[in-house]
Amino acid sequence: GCTAGLYNSYLPGRGDTFGSSLSGVGSAPRRRMAEMVLLGGSNRRMGLEREDGSEVGRGGGRPASRIPIDGRERRNVVRFELKEEQMERKEFSIEVLQKTLKFIPGEIDFLFAFPGKTTFEVVFKTRYLYAKCVRTVEREKEVNLILDKFLIVPLSDRLDKKVNVIMYTEKVKIQDISTWLLQYCDVKTSMQMTDDDGIKNGLYKFDIILKKERDTDRVIHLPPVIQIGAVREHVFYPGQPQVCRRCGKEGHKVLECIVVKCRNCKEEGHSTRECRKQIICNLCGQEAHAFKDCPVSYNGVGHKESGGS
Repeated sequence: GCTAGLYNSYLPGRGDTFGSSLSGVGSAPRRRMAEMVLLGGSNRRMGLEREDGSEVGRGGGRPASRIPIDGRERRNVVRFELKEEQMERKEFSIEVLQKTLKFIPGEIDFLFAFPGKTTFEVVFKTRYLYAKCVRTVEREKEVNLILDKFLIVPLSDRLDKKVNVIMYTEKVKIQDISTWLLQYCDVKTSMQMTDDDGIKNGLYKFDIILKKERDTDRVIHLPPVIQIGAVREHVFYPGQPQVCRRCGKEGHKVLECIVVKCRNCKEEGHSTRECRKQIICNLCGQEAHAFKDCPVSYNGVGHKESGGS
């Protein structure tokens, strides 16, 4: 289906699907837990709700999200939930979406009104419109009397993700993949997958929490390509922006890319061979050593000194 299509788009020419070389991945395969790192904390809802469901700054209130949130990845969706009152769908559309947030009907793809007249979900037609709604709410939620009536939850920027990493080599250890991921996100769990016969198939799964930029609050997504030493393979997950695997920008594919970008310093305008800066380890991001000499690698100095093999 969709997942297999995404997988194949990342691996042109391999000729494998989830039903062949990754047999059993989608149908309850036997899994071997290779490593688990437990982190505390959970996603919060734009600072509007405590863990017990009461509204921040209100000293209580009825629990939020009485309509369960769909855990699947969704695009451009914002949920509005009334704290105390009820509202008809038409009134919500006119008073909140059109008059308060200044959207026109043509910018909205779906407007769902759940039973009970307290919960609404808005699906915007574009990512830009979704982001505009989130920015407006963040800016005006404390001073706007209409918006203050709602708990507002963006459903399309969930920070918790289930990430897939494909490695067509046995040389890279799952511990090193976890270390690479830590440059961009927090890693909760990691698993090395096997097929129905218990044979490792090169697929690794991670539960992660994405980070945000401090200044802009923008979500930092993972690169679509993982490079550890000389190995370059693929990273994909639901909700991942479709970006060029060379320059990291949206709007074109790598075959159409005219940007020259260094894989060492990540700057544009020169190739890796022409780079004049110190070598930068693509595992830990530090200067002056390569992956083979990285002290935090699984086979590095620290692991050897502790007696690892």
